[in-house]
Amino acid sequence: MSRRTLAQLVRGPESDCRWTKPDGPAIQNEPSVHALECSGGAPSTDCSERLPRRGVTHDHHHRHQTESVGLLPNQGGQKQTQKKLAATDAIFEQLSVVKTAAQADATVMRISMDAKASVKVGDFSRGGKKRVQVKAADHDFKPSARVTPVGILLQESDELFLACVTSKVTSDCLVDVLEQWWQSVRERFAYVKTLVINLDNGPENQSHRTQFLKRLVAFAQTSELTVKLAYYPPYHSKYNPVERCWGVLEHHWNGDVLDTVETVVKFAQTMTWKGKSPVVQLLTAISHTAVRLSKLAMAEVETHVQRLLGLERWFVEISCTTPVSPDT
Repeated sequence: MSRRTLAQLVRGPESDCRWTKPDGPAIQNEPSVHALECSGGAPSTDCSERLPRRGVTHDHHHRHQTESVGLLPNQGGQKQTQKKLAATDAIFEQLSVVKTAAQADATVMRISMDAKASVKVGDFSRGGKKRVQVKAADHDFKPSARVTPVGILLQESDELFLACVTSKVTSDCLVDVLEQWWQSVRERFAYVKTLVINLDNGPENQSHRTQFLKRLVAFAQTSELTVKLAYYPPYHSKYNPVERCWGVLEHHWNGDVLDTVETVVKFAQTMTWKGKSPVVQLLTAISHTAVRLSKLAMAEVETHVQRLLGLERWFVEISCTTPVSPDT
């Protein structure tokens, strides 16, 4: 029996039918290209002896397979962290209102405050380029020390104050830096009655950090300043003006070896921000971690604090006067 006859038997009686072009002669249907297996030929890919096909991978199968080998799937069962809060636009609008009001009042000073990532002290390569050859370790061994620059930027005059901190940056450490800075400039700014501080809402300086608020209340009372905290929303700390200083500092010491704390301080002193050299101090005091107030003590602190309705976490005003007791 010929191959054509086999194909016709497989396809059925309709395989011998004819069809006609609208303006041409009738044409015989050609036999199927995929014929049955015959001797001497390669087996058909549709026969029972074909190679096993790889099935379609579904999302739940993919997740099970990746988790079984310790890999994370592209789309896990957990939702990705949102990069924008519902109140982000409202926070930026209020930040603009605070800035405009501060610029219109001569007794208000705006500063930006933040801490840079810690710098390892040692013979470590920091990348960058330099005209002379510099030898450095090709592995990050245990550093001899760590230095964390904490910056305060005066936004109207572009003056930069840097504190090189050798201990862990805590709430107490941040307020210590603030107090040292104010002691150094208070005579120049004796007319200032309100201090607006732009922050990035980090773990050590958030508005519900009990020790941070306690220290700020004490600072406001001793300095006789009204302190206003204006926070940037999460994932938007790059808009905090002092953040731009860190890129300049990083570019300044890249290509060099920061092998001592004194070297780190010297590089911080020789950088420039908009043509001005910063005032740099070394802070070696040890700050204790995990310092928290009790609920009763925090309730007393909150009597000095006023929060903006609807944005209580992001805009806080700390009064320098002692609140009047309702019994008096």
